[in-house]
Amino acid sequence: MATSSSSARPWSEFVSLLAAALRGAGNTVAPAAVILLGVFVLLPLSPALIFGWGPFPRLGVTGAGIAVIVYYLVGALVLIAYMRSARTSLRLPFDIRLVKWRLLGDILGVGGLSAVGTIQSNLTVVLVTGAVGLFGTDAIAGYGIASRLDYIQIPLLFALGSAALTMVGVNIGAGQIGRAERIAWIAALFAAGVTELLGLVVTIFPHAWLSLFSTEPEVLAAGSTYFRIVAPFYGVAGLGMLLYFAGQGAGRVM
Repeated sequence: MATSSSSARPWSEFVSLLAAALRGAGNTVAPAAVILLGVFVLLPLSPALIFGWGPFPRLGVTGAGIAVIVYYLVGALVLIAYMRSARTSLRLPFDIRLVKWRLLGDILGVGGLSAVGTIQSNLTVVLVTGAVGLFGTDAIAGYGIASRLDYIQIPLLFALGSAALTMVGVNIGAGQIGRAERIAWIAALFAAGVTELLGLVVTIFPHAWLSLFSTEPEVLAAGSTYFRIVAPFYGVAGLGMLLYFAGQGAGRVM
């Protein structure tokens, strides 16, 4: 399974880059459609390869990894075909001579710093998880269950952030600085409102989430403590993340 996941990672990154390029050109429909249709391939293919349904072999956990590889491979091929067609405004040429090092430097100036931020946030999670583990299995279980809700918000914020990034970038490119700023703040405040509402709900009713995974009193107590401290600030995280995406759209992430 580890080998399958490693094999899927380059294709995953390739699909993400192609989708990001299209969104940067103002086309959010095509990458969203490819991802949505791919899900309908992945959902039936995974159990078919895991359990050996129909003509498929029974591969166990390895089948899940192979299904993910197929998902990203098909997605990459569809996006390449689309970007090579006459229907797209952003053409994908296969000519290494077209690489412009100045533009590549601009990309790395935004993407490199963004990568540092991503590494930092994930390293923080690793260190905090290790520290919580010193307090026993109940503490790590409660922390793990509660902190999963943090991660569930990320796809929502990424969806809003991708739209904000594209709109801010297009308006910055058109010289509409004031409009780009308004888009950034509206998106950020909307994200803050949604995440803060969720945070207040789980602060007041922590067991509504925690009891979905465990009924152990010690686990519930640890998770409730986490929510009481962290969840009231979900709105701050949502605000910051959307402004971060807007900064990417403006080419200023420092």
